[in-house]
Amino acid sequence: FPVTITGVNTKSSPSFNRQFLNELVFLMKIMFPKFLSKQTSLLLMHTGTLVCRTFLSIYVAKLEGLLVKNIVRKDFNLFARNLLQWLLIAVPAVSCNSLIKYLESKLDIELKSQLVNRSLSLYFRDRIYYRIALKQNENVQIDQNLTEDIEKLTHLLVHLYSQLTKPILDISLITVTLISLAKQNNFNYLFPTAIAFIVIFCTGFPARLS
Repeated sequence: FPVTITGVNTKSSPSFNRQFLNELVFLMKIMFPKFLSKQTSLLLMHTGTLVCRTFLSIYVAKLEGLLVKNIVRKDFNLFARNLLQWLLIAVPAVSCNSLIKYLESKLDIELKSQLVNRSLSLYFRDRIYYRIALKQNENVQIDQNLTEDIEKLTHLLVHLYSQLTKPILDISLITVTLISLAKQNNFNYLFPTAIAFIVIFCTGFPARLS
């Protein structure tokens, strides 16, 4: 790892800059050594499960709309049929949520193993640990870097990927679905879509300033 033990500026706060991106790319190459690897397969499976969960959310939303529509029309037969569909879709929906959490944990373990193995291989090469033990101080603890910091890093990366991917998929697919429904009913969809994007942008803009 390109880590300097002496002369570490502990007062500098982390920031999103070019150095951060270079270090992130360097770590990603270690966590995903090959395109066709176990880590990449888990990532693709995790992404596919997130996509399936999004389509299930859209389908459940359609069923809930039909249930309300049947209640208003007082159509008991269609209401019972749609309610049965809603109950049946709950089983794969719950399983999909559990699978997302499982794949997230599994991917976290695999990425953590890659970083730990690489770190230990460098740590024990040419008795580097002796030189590190002599140079490290109370502000830089290599033992903590090899254990707790790697664990926090991989956990945050995988969790951040899930938290970013699912809302983006939800917003994109739901927007496309609403636009298609608006076209079928000859409604104007450009103005509401523009308002939605403005609201999302204005909601996230203060967060970027803070």
